[in-house]
Amino acid sequence: MRSQQLRQVSACQFSSRSWSLEEDLLGYRNFGFESIGLWRQKIENYGVSDAVDLIYESSLSVSSLHFAGGYTGDGGSLEDSVEDTMNAIDLAARLNANCLLIHPGSLNGHLKNHIGKVFQSVLNRILPYAESRDVQLVVEPILDQPYSRFTFHQTIGDTIELLAANPSLGVALDLYHVGMDADAFERLAEYVDRVKLVQLADRTRGSWLMQRYPGNERKSFRLPLGEGEIQIEKWLSKLNALGYRGPFELELYGPGVGSCPFDLLEQSCAFMSMPTLRQSLSNPKSS
Repeated sequence: MRSQQLRQVSACQFSSRSWSLEEDLLGYRNFGFESIGLWRQKIENYGVSDAVDLIYESSLSVSSLHFAGGYTGDGGSLEDSVEDTMNAIDLAARLNANCLLIHPGSLNGHLKNHIGKVFQSVLNRILPYAESRDVQLVVEPILDQPYSRFTFHQTIGDTIELLAANPSLGVALDLYHVGMDADAFERLAEYVDRVKLVQLADRTRGSWLMQRYPGNERKSFRLPLGEGEIQIEKWLSKLNALGYRGPFELELYGPGVGSCPFDLLEQSCAFMSMPTLRQSLSNPKSS
């Protein structure tokens, strides 16, 4: 049985990519998780209406829905991407998801100032609709990949400016992408009130540096918690001290973790059960 503190920890379906939606829901629930991060592709492969019913019957709450975006021309038109986002918002509302992640897309050969205006014009359309559907949209800083296909924002300062311009927009903080960024840690107090989800994975500094070079941006070097060099305890303690009471979500996949998701999830949960880390999870948000 997982501790009361760990009940605010979920796992993302990316951690079991080769499994079916049914296998995920049954396996995660039997493991002891009370919530799950969902991948739209698995829902669509199963059939949206049937998938929504299945998720409801599982009694698992939804910590996040992944993802919508691609507004910078990374395949498909802008209007197609906006329409897809509206559909994703509708799905998130049906699932009562904690948040929906949106990824604007890469620079794709454009000037950053131009792409920033394009993304803001999209936000001006999708944020009001999300609010009307009671869906929280979040962006995810990817600070280790300057050539990321998911976002053109390269610093935590970029994200803070974006949040300041869009009061209803939130942020998903993935420690794999930000955990070794000193500026993101030092400036946490400036944006912690906008953090709606904290994703968890470890990494080594070597894998961090590998991501600095073009050609590696599609690879993941995630490790189970405690096997890398991210100061996870330091991050969780500061998040707790600054008042974060939202969900945590394990996201473990790629060559660094292999293909045994529950062994790795159990290892990471055991790491988070250490007394010093349990204290950082001692004040879960009341339901």
